[in-house]
Amino acid sequence: MTPYQKRYGRAVPNPHTLPNDFLTKLLGRTSHRKFQDKPLEPGVLELLIAAAQSAPTSGMLQTWSVIALTTPEEKSKLFNGPYNHQIIGGVDSKNTTAINTSAVVLIWLADLSRLNLILENVATDDLTKTQVTRAEYHLKAVIDATIAAQTFFMAAESMGIVGTYCGAIRQLPIEYLESEFNLPKYTFPVFGTIHGYEEIKSNQLARPRLPVELVLHQGTYAKMENISQLDEYNKVHSRLSSDISTFENRVIERLHPTRSKEGIGDALRHMGFDFK
Repeated sequence: MTPYQKRYGRAVPNPHTLPNDFLTKLLGRTSHRKFQDKPLEPGVLELLIAAAQSAPTSGMLQTWSVIALTTPEEKSKLFNGPYNHQIIGGVDSKNTTAINTSAVVLIWLADLSRLNLILENVATDDLTKTQVTRAEYHLKAVIDATIAAQTFFMAAESMGIVGTYCGAIRQLPIEYLESEFNLPKYTFPVFGTIHGYEEIKSNQLARPRLPVELVLHQGTYAKMENISQLDEYNKVHSRLSSDISTFENRVIERLHPTRSKEGIGDALRHMGFDFK
């Protein structure tokens, strides 16, 4: 099968345009959760952050920051607080191995604290001073952090540094994160990314994605009307993945209410992100 077909796990019609080397790499990417015991070479982190800073940012406001954890002591902070082991090692228990063997763990922050400081000191009217409390700027910060992180991720992979995302970081108790990482108001940990050098060059297959017709909407949105539209995807996924559950079962598993997930709204409000 072509790289395009491998992404979907079946012999779907190929697009007329052939992928270049970069697209071929993207089409075949997988998450990696175990790494060599090898640190990043000096200057690599700074170079990759410069690549992340080269990503688009709304209004040039640059409303994101990132915390890098490279030592065992720094990374252990992700496991020391109340409920932390339960969250980090929950549904994705391999996150624990990924963090412990990684060269660097990055906590990507939506960051409006710099803007708030500037407005407090420079803005001349009360309405402008309070703009960082508005939903539009909260979304800008979350989007900025996400675009920067994905740019970092792709730049790292171009250097042979693989990794995975870790959304469980935002489910850690916010008061603990606030204290341990000195987070000011108007910052929020959107997710983590975990990076390192691949332990063994694997032939791990890319897990198939949903059919393109359920994701790509030409001109207007076409709602999925029946879960039977997932039948072919479920067959392909069970054939190619060690996870043999259906997409429907995965949705139920992932959206099952938990204490940590239910607390995200309170955590956002605690840090000033109440999306008013």
